[in-house]
Amino acid sequence: MCDGADRASWKKRRHGASGCVSVLHVRAAWPGAARPLELPLHGTMNGLSGALPHEVSAGHARRMPVRSRLVQAVVALVAVAALAGAVPVTHAQTAADDLEAAKSRALELQDRMDEAEAQRQSLATRIEVLDATIVRQRDVVARADADVQAATGTYHARLVAMYKAKRPDAITLLLNARTIGDLLARAVLLTRIAEADKRVMRDAVAMADEAAHQEAVLEDLKAQETALRREQDARIADLSTMLAEQNALVARLTEAARKELEARIQAGKGARQQWRASSVPIGTTFTLTEAAVDDYPGTGWLIPDFRPQRFKVAGEAFTAKCSWYGPGFNGKSTSSGQIFNQDDFTCADNWHPFGTYLALQRNDKRIIVLVNDRGPFLWQGGRWVPHPIRKLDLSRASAYALGFSGVADVRIQPVVAVP
Repeated sequence: MCDGADRASWKKRRHGASGCVSVLHVRAAWPGAARPLELPLHGTMNGLSGALPHEVSAGHARRMPVRSRLVQAVVALVAVAALAGAVPVTHAQTAADDLEAAKSRALELQDRMDEAEAQRQSLATRIEVLDATIVRQRDVVARADADVQAATGTYHARLVAMYKAKRPDAITLLLNARTIGDLLARAVLLTRIAEADKRVMRDAVAMADEAAHQEAVLEDLKAQETALRREQDARIADLSTMLAEQNALVARLTEAARKELEARIQAGKGARQQWRASSVPIGTTFTLTEAAVDDYPGTGWLIPDFRPQRFKVAGEAFTAKCSWYGPGFNGKSTSSGQIFNQDDFTCADNWHPFGTYLALQRNDKRIIVLVNDRGPFLWQGGRWVPHPIRKLDLSRASAYALGFSGVADVRIQPVVAVP
């Protein structure tokens, strides 16, 4: 039996085979705990024979020293406390991970928006150039149509004149010749008349063909413009979607993360302004000098004299097709924000970051160019896509320095300036 002190000291009593089974109730300290944790202690208070359930054998409680029983109780309480504290720590860690993921995603979106904005700017420039080309092409078509009308009119006038003249047919004209010399003269005259008639007809046909070709070119340019504007609208839609997602993430960020994101945005704006400010005025006369690449001693690389003049290799070399651009784009904004100058040593590249220097070599000619634009692009399937074969669009001066005017194989290697 349990005495009164036992009953007063314990929350609950259970009778076992050998007496009282007292249960210590310990309330868990974490949210959502459904019930107290029960720690059974077997025996009487005067004997302090506390034992865990697995220590009861054959209906009898095995006595344990007081120190052992107290140690077990303390260990149990410590375990409960550890479990209680583990859950809030886990929740805190999950919240911290969520915030870090939100910050990383917001920064990633900013990088993607910067690139999308660069592509949108590149498309805007190409639309501007294409619009000017369409205007010129309309003039070409108008002149071609006028030429067709003139040639057709000449041909019709020739037919009317022949009809009104009521001249005899060629056979009769030849048979009426009085002498051999007269026959030959009449034959030559008939030949010349026939050639003139054929020429008038050929001119009319050629003018009609040319007009049809120029009209087809105009229609193709219009289709390209429509596709460019569609691509531009898609970039704007992408920007709007990413901005909305970023704004939703910003609401969850800590103040420090918001400041980091704002710093990234301002850095992007500042970089574009710096690119714009670094533009070389159109019409500037460039002075070229030789730069050195540490990894290729004894070789010189042409570069404008206001750029760095010592470099080292920063990546693997490869050979690729390169084209060039200039007329129509000169003086227009590039994707980086810098004004394009066809006389500078620059290039458009779809893969390397803006500001990358590339060492280019073709045969015995070597130059170093700066990436400041995106390209080259290919008109394919009704849309503009990054060119699958050509890797660089060089400025006119860069292509001229390498000795080509169309498309050529060029050795390309990234380099960095050495202070």
